[in-house]
Amino acid sequence: MRKLILFLLIVLACTLPPPVDAQGLGPMGPGPGVKGYAAGPACSSGTADVTQSDGSSTGSVTTDARGQGFVPATNGSYLYSIKIYIGASPARNVTMRWGTSTDLTSGYYGEAVVNVGAAGWYEFVFADTTHQLSTSTTYYYGFVSAGTTTTYYYNNTNAYAGGAWRSASGGGVWNMGTTGAYDMLFEIDKCAD
Repeated sequence: MRKLILFLLIVLACTLPPPVDAQGLGPMGPGPGVKGYAAGPACSSGTADVTQSDGSSTGSVTTDARGQGFVPATNGSYLYSIKIYIGASPARNVTMRWGTSTDLTSGYYGEAVVNVGAAGWYEFVFADTTHQLSTSTTYYYGFVSAGTTTTYYYNNTNAYAGGAWRSASGGGVWNMGTTGAYDMLFEIDKCAD
C-alpha cells in the first residue's frame, strides 16, 4: 500500500505544471542569479520603440565595432530586435552585441549574427526576456564585420537626442570608447507579445 501511494505521488508530481511566480508570469526556476526569478513574457515578434531613420552619410566597419547609444521610449519593455541600415558586397556575416556598457567585450546582454548583402535594413533578433529595459538607462549596440568592410549609414547632424554613434577605433574590437556627434540609422524594436 505504501509503495502504491508513493508511486501515485511521484506520478502526480511529474504531471503537475511548473509553479508560476506571484504575478502568474511564468515558470519559476533558476534565473540570472536571482532566487525566484521568473522569465519575462513571450517574445516572438516586435514593434518599433525607438527609430532614427534620417540620414545618408556613410562609414565603414571591419573588425573594430561601430555602434550607437539609445534610450528606450517604453519603460519596462523587453528588447526584441535592433535594425540597422547597412550593406556589404560581397555578402558577409555581421555580428551585433548589445548591453549597458560601451565596452561590449564581456558582460553584454546578447549577440546575434546576420548575413548582410545589398544596402538595406537588417534585423538582428535577440527576443530577450531577461533584461527589462528602463527609460532612465542608456543602452548600446555594436557590430563588427567578418573580415572585410561593411558600409553603415548615419546622420551627421546628431538627429537623435537619446545617444550617439560609437566606435572602437584603437580601443579593442568591442570597446567603443570613441563617440561622435552623429547617429546611425537604426530602429529598436520591443517585444510585442
